[in-house]
Amino acid sequence: REFRNSLAQVASQAPSHWQPRIVEVGAHFGDCMLWAAAAIPGVRCLGIEADLGRWQRFQRSVVANNFQDNIQAIRALAGSSEYKDHTEFEGSQLLSFVPGLALDDVWSEPLDVLKIHINGGEHLVLKGARRIFELGVKAVVVSCKN
Repeated sequence: REFRNSLAQVASQAPSHWQPRIVEVGAHFGDCMLWAAAAIPGVRCLGIEADLGRWQRFQRSVVANNFQDNIQAIRALAGSSEYKDHTEFEGSQLLSFVPGLALDDVWSEPLDVLKIHINGGEHLVLKGARRIFELGVKAVVVSCKN
């Protein structure tokens, strides 16, 4: 609900030919991105998910709904540039095989909505998006529920 409310607020101030740009870190099965692609013509989304099973389901849903032109799904851990070596997750067998990236490395234009739902490490995602914030982010949604 927070995502849709934030997107609606941004949309209320946008021109009629608006094509929103959305990045979601911790995309899980991609439900927010899939909803946006179905509801808003021309939306461009980037979803980042570390968990292999969730990322695979997300990818399959993108293809099944023919949203390849609207949604890109990346399997990675998003954080800051110093986060790429996974030192925060040394004890995790799951995450030691997932590439790390900073949002600034994969997105280079202003954003309408940045959604973060990763259950820890949110500050690292924000540190890795400094250039994006300089370009402009209209809304940030951070989910802290699990």
